[in-house]
Parts: sequence; structure tokens; C-alpha cells
Amino acid sequence: MLLKEYLEGVDIFDLINQIEPLPFEPPLQLTNLDLRLKLLHGNKTLFESFETLDHELVANLLSMDFNKKWSDLVVVLSQADNLNPRTELTETIIDEETRTSSNNVLGKVSAYNSDALIVNDGSDTTGLDVSDGESVRTLTDTQIDLANNFNMLNVVHQNSILQTVMQDISNYLTLSIYK
Repeated sequence: MLLKEYLEGVDIFDLINQIEPLPFEPPLQLTNLDLRLKLLHGNKTLFESFETLDHELVANLLSMDFNKKWSDLVVVLSQADNLNPRTELTETIIDEETRTSSNNVLGKVSAYNSDALIVNDGSDTTGLDVSDGESVRTLTDTQIDLANNFNMLNVVHQNSILQTVMQDISNYLTLSIYK
């Protein structure tokens, strides 16, 4: 059985999208992607084990095995083109502190029956403490919207992702004698 015969009357991309939304919104409708898959890979021979499986089950298997890969591909290509909406905030804090201290301690004594005090012993201390510091903090907030990123990619990257998706489905469902 050929792939196009197995998929006749079935939109495999719509089934996959119903299970878990595809990580992209292609410029083409999903039915057009299905037609493209059937035209490019439809004459390949289907694995016998898939012939008896329900189309929804096959779509579930494809989604389970490849949806993360396709999502990651959109993320990687969008990061390569730096398409993610980013907010970057840089904060610089400068701390300067200077402390001067002075201390004078005198020990005085008086003579017997005298009001006058005379210096007996003492100490004189002067200190300067300077503290300078600067800290820089950068906060980056990145929000990734897969569908928006896919639409912002150039046509070459979009086609590359769609070709990868179709190649993954074809390789999964058909015999590998057509490489």
C-alpha cells in the first residue's frame, strides 16, 4: 500500500493539530500541507504495520514522537535570527562611603587639695575608613511565542521547517528504500 492510498480522504496534519497544536501556523492551510505531503511522498510504500492502524492513532504517534522536535526547531531558528521579543534591563548601583573617626583619651589626676587637673596618661587615635563599591545587575525577560516566531522567520527557514516535518512523517510511515 502506498502512503497516498493510506492517507486518502484523511488530513493527517489536521489530526495531529487536534491532538496537540502544531508549533507553527504555516502560511499554507493544513489541508495544503497534507496535499503537499501526498504529492511529494505519496508514492512511497507504507510500512505494513501501519496499514491496519487507525489514522487517529498514527497521528497521535506522530505528535508524540515529533511535536517537541518541531517546536525546538522553530525556537532554534528564531533564536538564530534573534526574533524573540526581549526586554533587557541593566541596573548599576554605586556605593561610596567614607568614615572619619577621631578619638582622644586623656587620663588626668589632681593633687591633694588642688582643683587643677594635670595630664597623667592618654591616647590619641585617628582613623579613616573608605568603602567604594559598584554592582551591575542585568535582567533579561524573553517571551517565546512559537506561532509568532514562525511567522517572523524568513521563507527559507519556514520552508526548511515544513520540509523537515514532511520528511519526518514520510520516514516514520514509509519504507526507507527511497532515500
